[in-house]
Amino acid sequence: MKNLFRQRLTDSSILGLGDSVNIDVLPLDYSILDDIVYKYPAGDNYFAYISRGCTNKCSFCAVPILGPEFCMTNNIVQQVKTIGEEFGEKKNLLCMNNITKNRLIDSSWKEQRKINTDAETIYKQLREKEE
Repeated sequence: MKNLFRQRLTDSSILGLGDSVNIDVLPLDYSILDDIVYKYPAGDNYFAYISRGCTNKCSFCAVPILGPEFCMTNNIVQQVKTIGEEFGEKKNLLCMNNITKNRLIDSSWKEQRKINTDAETIYKQLREKEE
């Protein structure tokens, strides 16, 4: 695959754009769906990324090719706010990507069946553990 990017898009100049925007942290642009009837498919859930990349080399997975370096994202609050503004408030926060590799999420949090707090509180708790 000749045009496959084997890295995170942290600088829009990689795509030949004049600015240097970190595309990887931008909220999803749902406006591209304005021309069609679109229903948010996640029901009463926020889907958010709390990390990017993976250092494992599983043969069935493209993540280590597209993002070989594991890192935390810093925009979970913005992700949740954007979804809420575009599609209404949701009940549950489902965090995607490699949470088992994330050193900031301890086993007690992973074992919880429900998180009864908002995304901003979760984000603050994760950042406090990092410090």
